[in-house]
Amino acid sequence: MIIRVEPKEFFMSTIYLIFDRQQSEPEDEEVKRYLAERQLEPKRTFETTYQERDSEVWQFGGCYLGKHLDVIVDIQRKHLEEEMLAHEIPRLLKEGEDVEVHRAVGELSACRMQELVHLLVKEFHQESSFGSDAEGGVKVTLGPTVVQQRFKELL
Repeated sequence: MIIRVEPKEFFMSTIYLIFDRQQSEPEDEEVKRYLAERQLEPKRTFETTYQERDSEVWQFGGCYLGKHLDVIVDIQRKHLEEEMLAHEIPRLLKEGEDVEVHRAVGELSACRMQELVHLLVKEFHQESSFGSDAEGGVKVTLGPTVVQQRFKELL
């Protein structure tokens, strides 16, 4: 999901939640469920091509969504952080000199490895696992030693 905010006159804005119709993101259903539970309905919905993707767009007034936009952004951030950890943890397991970890990673089935990475993502998904990169974006700041130690404990 992409969130686009367009300013309007007199400190007002239009908020667009843009959902990819062919490849939904993990946060899409959680955001839709959040809105439905609070009976927050879009002012308008339409289909369009956005960034070369078939998309469904939900349009809201900025005042209508108000504080709910912060929650939606938090849902999106949470899923992005989980994706980043799921990508970085296997790389961190392969770094360093721990032969035992390297051997275990090579011998585990893909299914078991995915299960362990999932557990590690849940454990390390906390504020201290992230920092800012040079451009101000979010990056994983975990060191290989910490991840490898916990991996060995889970084995």
